[in-house]
Amino acid sequence: MPLLEIRDLTYTYPTGIPALRGVSFAIDAGDAVGLLGPNGAGKSTLILHLNGILPSEGRVRVHGEPITKANLVQVRRSVGLVFQNPDDQLFMPTVFDDVAFGPLNLGLGETEVRERVARALEAVGMAGLEDRPPYHLSTGQKKRVALATVLVLDAEILVLDEPTSGLDPRGRREFMNLLKELPCAKLVATHDLALAAELCTRVVILDEGMVVAQGPAEEILCDTALLEAHGLSGR
Repeated sequence: MPLLEIRDLTYTYPTGIPALRGVSFAIDAGDAVGLLGPNGAGKSTLILHLNGILPSEGRVRVHGEPITKANLVQVRRSVGLVFQNPDDQLFMPTVFDDVAFGPLNLGLGETEVRERVARALEAVGMAGLEDRPPYHLSTGQKKRVALATVLVLDAEILVLDEPTSGLDPRGRREFMNLLKELPCAKLVATHDLALAAELCTRVVILDEGMVVAQGPAEEILCDTALLEAHGLSGR
């Protein structure tokens, strides 16, 4: 059974413009899947369906179960979204408060919350900055804290939207290495082919809201004609 299964997912904006048209693919434990496509392909809209932020027309299943109001809390623990802009994810006075927000809202006790926060910050290399206001952090540090806010909930699938955007070359390399070390499954929405080649084992190409290709990353990313046809080549 896949960790995450998407079947015939369709979504139309309130303006009547179709954003997703019959999207289907699945993610298994240990997968690192690149969701590629040009700007406006529907990548960000798609990932907002994966833990119930947007309602689904079609089928989205986590551990074989459809997303419902009854299991929404558990789904959001399993499927952790990390937004492109970390300022959209960090809103508390300190790093500790941001990372502790999710566990506290689950009703966990103080000791467990502190232990979880310590583990999550250690995992992303941010231990010792618990009392730092997020707005005093660099972009790379903010991205690490945003990642910690989902790791603290023991997310099984990380869904990352353009995870290296806004980073300088050294920050990009460090964040890529961090993502590689994490054992959980990953879905990485990006138009950065180099990132997909290094981080992902499989690739799904989305264009105009439709899956136009999917398969092994090495095979898809070597198909120059396919990439050019869908706005993913620098030529």
